[in-house]
Amino acid sequence: MNPGEGIHDSDSGIAAVRAGLTALQTVDLTALTDDEFEGLLAEFETCRRITESVSHRLLIETSDRHLPRMIGRRGLHRYLVETLRLSRFEAASRIDAAHALGAFREPSGAVREPSLPATATAQAEGAISPTHARAVMRVMDRLPDAIDTATRTIAEQHLADAARILAPEQLTHVGDRLLGFLDPDGTLTDDRDRARLRGLTLSPQRIDGMSEITGCVDPQLRALLDTVLAKWARPGMCMPDDPDSPHPGTHDPDTIDADGVNGMDVDTVRGDGATAGSVTAAGRVDAGVVSADSAGAGAGAGGPGGVAVAGVGAAGFDPARLHAAIARDTRTTTQRNHDALKAFLSSGGGPGRTDLGTHRGLPVAVTLTMDVTDLLRGTGHAVTATGTTIPIRDAWRMAEGAIPLLMIFDKHHGKPLYLGEGPRLANNWQRRAKTAIERGCTRPGCTAPATMCAMHHIIPWAKGGPTDIDNLTLVCDSCHAQITADPDNPHGWATETVPPGSVLAGRTQWRPPVEIDPHRTPQVNHLHHPEHILAESLKRYRAKLTRLHN
Repeated sequence: MNPGEGIHDSDSGIAAVRAGLTALQTVDLTALTDDEFEGLLAEFETCRRITESVSHRLLIETSDRHLPRMIGRRGLHRYLVETLRLSRFEAASRIDAAHALGAFREPSGAVREPSLPATATAQAEGAISPTHARAVMRVMDRLPDAIDTATRTIAEQHLADAARILAPEQLTHVGDRLLGFLDPDGTLTDDRDRARLRGLTLSPQRIDGMSEITGCVDPQLRALLDTVLAKWARPGMCMPDDPDSPHPGTHDPDTIDADGVNGMDVDTVRGDGATAGSVTAAGRVDAGVVSADSAGAGAGAGGPGGVAVAGVGAAGFDPARLHAAIARDTRTTTQRNHDALKAFLSSGGGPGRTDLGTHRGLPVAVTLTMDVTDLLRGTGHAVTATGTTIPIRDAWRMAEGAIPLLMIFDKHHGKPLYLGEGPRLANNWQRRAKTAIERGCTRPGCTAPATMCAMHHIIPWAKGGPTDIDNLTLVCDSCHAQITADPDNPHGWATETVPPGSVLAGRTQWRPPVEIDPHRTPQVNHLHHPEHILAESLKRYRAKLTRLHN
């Protein structure tokens, strides 16, 4: 390279980037077809992500040149804050990302490859965003020091693969499951560490009368809080200074008419089954056990075939009351959680209370799903209906004194092979089985847990669809609103069962509207089963090794 040639190349490169961005600011977007616009949107996002990879190079070069010291700045962080006017958080984030994803030059001149090579490659290709990269970095930082380099490399490859197809929030679930695989106890800390880390601090009351709560709760308390908030913190519930807002027990919201929530057309199992208004996730449990508290099953009002009859509800409950309260509810999620906990404690709620009513057709109690292999070994973790993971030992302690409800599933397809005998109504069993199998809303991309879902007939009940477990699936409220009454309507989502012959046979798949996918290709939600995503990544990794060795 001739002297100055690199400068001219960099100048022309950045000039071309600026020229392209300037042109985009004035282009007539309305003249583009939908397909052209979507292509532009996707390509622009790819370019934005690639610039982050270039940023790592620039940041490393800034450090190698000792520019902060040369102009009297103390450290790279302060240099970025004062020179580029970045926030302290942004500057720190860029430095951390460069350390993990950038290629450094050693004093000898040799290039040291990125610490997270697969993630760096994905970002350089524009396949993942900075938020994706930070999610991978957080998981890798949590890996135990005892894990060898080879295993660490494979783990990072799996995370990078998952980042290419998932949103950052969804990638966190995969990371948690990966950590569970690497640590047989399902967590990086043992019982003594958790006991040491637990704590809850109520700060001194402020002058305005408010107090702040901070702390770290153990898995058992988290599961208990999830269970209570799932019902008491629902929209429209427990609103302070609103005498018409329903409260669990007095105005049980778990019986809703067949019109569902907010007037949505809801096809749900009712009465002794799940409540109306929601759709949840699909999945599989490799031989599971569900244990629940022995709180009495609340029998609601059941219409023909288990479908709710409008206007019929629990004693004293008016469905219109909840609908009206939801329409008036302007609270944030955090405010609803606050009001729910306040109402729960004010009503005498606590560990010994057994009259908490029902939520989505089941008694308000913690539902635990465990793998039989983990159960026998005493390792691994259980999963609650809200998606919280609990070490097996803690799960057993929580189940002491409860009536165990045994469910055994086909290891390959997740179909129930046995539903233990007990005093539960049939639809309660169906609800529990689907919670254990599917774990959450089955619409692709939805992360709503089972506690936010209702039972939906895959073949509509009005069209003769049976109320049996093979024709039921979990769907949350917002996803249910996107399902059309006519499955053949191309402008809405439709549910169907994966046919025999597929590795996913028996699971629920969704056909998107033509506006999303002109071919309406069926999709399955894997987000509640991150182990499936990891398994696919492992298959690709092994295939890659085979190709390299041949």
